[in-house]
Amino acid sequence: MKALGLQDTRIVDFRADKQYVVPGETVTFTGRLQGHNVLCWWDPIVNDTVHLVVNENRVTQATTGNEGGFTFTWAPRDLGTYYCRVEYDGTWWWNPCKSQEIAILCVTEEEKERREQEEKAEQERFWLIVGLCAVAGIAVAIGTAIYLEEERRRERMMLLLLK
Repeated sequence: MKALGLQDTRIVDFRADKQYVVPGETVTFTGRLQGHNVLCWWDPIVNDTVHLVVNENRVTQATTGNEGGFTFTWAPRDLGTYYCRVEYDGTWWWNPCKSQEIAILCVTEEEKERREQEEKAEQERFWLIVGLCAVAGIAVAIGTAIYLEEERRRERMMLLLLK
């Protein structure tokens, strides 16, 4: 990385389109490069170079476009875990920065299918729990409304009896 610049930078929304791949399958990485301007806003840094780093080796580079966006494609050749991040070298004005790391697991076809099924089942359990909580919340709200209405009726009845 180059020497420090004057303004902070960051890489945001760094994502991979998949976590599990088989050898030779392409992974697409996306994200945005931003700089902290003198007015304390985060602005896109356009038309600058960022690097994709895999297991501490720079493998390719991209130029940021509109909104500071960048896209990389990369495919592992061998089975294993690959730790991927993006680095920005900075300029005299912008400080260098790194993204968080994303682990990409290159596995056999059978292992990929098994892991994807596990993830799908986990997501289904999550949404089932969310749905059950929503139903329980609605039931509590309805029960509370009924209880309060009954209390109001009792109060009215008591007032009528006392008159």
